[in-house]
Amino acid sequence: MPQSLPLVVQIVHAFEMGGAEWMAAHLAVHLPTNQFNRCAISLYGALHSPIEAYLEHHGVPTYYLNKRRGLDPTLWVRLYRLFRALQPDIVHTHLTVGRYVYPACWAARQRRIVHTVHNIATGELSGFWRRFQGWAYRRGVQPVSIAGGNAHFCPRVWARPCRRNPKCHPDGALRPRPCTAHGVAYPT
Repeated sequence: MPQSLPLVVQIVHAFEMGGAEWMAAHLAVHLPTNQFNRCAISLYGALHSPIEAYLEHHGVPTYYLNKRRGLDPTLWVRLYRLFRALQPDIVHTHLTVGRYVYPACWAARQRRIVHTVHNIATGELSGFWRRFQGWAYRRGVQPVSIAGGNAHFCPRVWARPCRRNPKCHPDGALRPRPCTAHGVAYPT
């Protein structure tokens, strides 16, 4: 990877068959290689899924961290070391990986973090983890929503509005328009 280009990292639990996982893979694959370095991280091990084959086919470096079932405190250390080695410019999280990713990012002094809210905000997390997510947003994690209804729910749930991703229609289908987060434009 050329060092002069910004590195954007897409992170999911695992590249299993799901809409959020495909979206993360498409974002990683379709970032222009003349403008961005890109890679993907799976908290779990390789599943040999079609999404993983897609990432490999398109030359996207993918890291598998082999998370253990349940709470795995060693994952914070592995993520921290990986962030220190990669030194990404933007970390883009999907689904509920924040409980591991955000503390490792903050320890590694990684401040540009974007989180895509794939579900209605009230259904994405519950209890303690919903409060943790709100705290992370107040600490600078930038929420981006693909669901149009979240313009209403995000401020109520987290006391912070979600940016509406202009790349997406209200139903979440990708639209060919750029989206900016932390001043960096995500291309189509």
